[in-house]
Amino acid sequence: MKTALRILAGLYLVVLLVVWGVMSRDVGGSWPLTLFLFSPRWVMALPLLVLLPLTVWKLRWFSLFYLVHVVVMVFPLWGATLGIDGERRDEALPAIRILTCNIGGGDTRVPQLISLIKFHRIDVVLLQECRTEISNPLFEELGWHHRQAANLAIGSPHDLGELRVLTRQPKSKFNAVAGIACDMDWRPGVKDASEGRLVQLVGVHFPTFRPAFERARDFDGTASETFEKLRERYNVIVQRTVQASQAHALDSGMLTLVAGDFNVPVDSDFYRRHWSSQQNALSIAGSGLNHTKFTRFHGIRIDHVLADSQWEVVSAEVGPDLGGDHCPVIAELQCKSW
Repeated sequence: MKTALRILAGLYLVVLLVVWGVMSRDVGGSWPLTLFLFSPRWVMALPLLVLLPLTVWKLRWFSLFYLVHVVVMVFPLWGATLGIDGERRDEALPAIRILTCNIGGGDTRVPQLISLIKFHRIDVVLLQECRTEISNPLFEELGWHHRQAANLAIGSPHDLGELRVLTRQPKSKFNAVAGIACDMDWRPGVKDASEGRLVQLVGVHFPTFRPAFERARDFDGTASETFEKLRERYNVIVQRTVQASQAHALDSGMLTLVAGDFNVPVDSDFYRRHWSSQQNALSIAGSGLNHTKFTRFHGIRIDHVLADSQWEVVSAEVGPDLGGDHCPVIAELQCKSW
């Protein structure tokens, strides 16, 4: 039995490493792997429930070998971060605090959201699935400027320029807007930063792959075909958003921040293909699994705050439950090119 336990432990580790390798080398966003990335990844730990007790019973010291399995699962496979790459706050540099949240999928507790904004001294709020019945009184109570197209909203106490609709989705209940942007006249009040600077704020809510997942759950043979259509649509919409925002930034030489509901995790090909050149605040300075979207069975990180190379990420965290199935992402960044 001892030999069998050693063999099973080795095979288990090999399987985990193979999965990690496939995840890191996926090109094109294959249907099986995408389905896996959106599934409950905690199931990978189920063999431990059997193997670890047996190993402790028969091979006590060998059970320490499973620490390797746990590290591989928790970090590369589950995407946990330690938050050790964030920069120390430099009081001489201007800092901006940003909050993004998809507030659909439930009854948003607006008073709690307002308290959260005030507590963290937020400078920019980007909301998705946000009806005007919520955004108008929210930003009015804060005394903020805000811009909105369909169910995407951007708000800030700083002056905001005209709203630009960057991309649209096929017709849907969210009025087909996938990306919006506006320029913020950022005047942080930091020494040597009194003149202000324009920052391009980009709010996004990209298409979801949920229809394909639901068909797979129901053992519908058209799930793969549905996914192929959604994959093409997703890549086209995101690419147009990237091109439009980058072109505006290059023309004006301004800073850029992108945030919202991307509907893909950072370890998917869809994310790597379009956003690998950007800094992800939670990946750099977040701690733990950083799940932002929750179902009855698991959580996943599909909401992101991204910054170009002119920023340094100081801190990032997932905020509290506000009543929906997404939690907010809160990040602090400092401009290093002021």
